[in-house]
Amino acid sequence: MTRLFQPAIPIAVESDARGRPQQFYWQERLHRVARIEQSWEIDTDWWTPAERAARTYFAVTTQAGLLCVVYHDRLGGAWRLSSAYD
Repeated sequence: MTRLFQPAIPIAVESDARGRPQQFYWQERLHRVARIEQSWEIDTDWWTPAERAARTYFAVTTQAGLLCVVYHDRLGGAWRLSSAYD
């Protein structure tokens, strides 16, 4: 089942020195990242500061086998969960 979260869900993330997620908390559970499948960045509407979005996305597989897409908002500093595939 695919779950897309609109708006994305705020989550607590522990990342490594390079800013890559190592584990995150969602639904009162700790999810440890087993693998980062891919990562990408967006920087949109930079010409309109009020609408700008600058994010680093990570598609991760957890140790339990859950595939998720999480992102780090580089402007606000928050981490969010945008989708989960189980």
